[in-house]
Amino acid sequence: MKISSADALLPYDTSELQRKLEDCMIYPKQTKNPNSVPSKFRRIRHFCIMSEIPLNWNKIYK
Repeated sequence: MKISSADALLPYDTSELQRKLEDCMIYPKQTKNPNSVPSKFRRIRHFCIMSEIPLNWNKIYK
């Protein structure tokens, strides 16, 4: 999933965005150190919290 700006996340449905973020977490965990992957998603998580987009982050990070 290539995102050009934060506004590109807004049109997605919550369940679709949840699924895309989960998919984006799986591949890097297989190729890189799994502990470094969640730190790359902090900006996306902060944006979702500030935009009041409810996502299950516990499920995304697992």
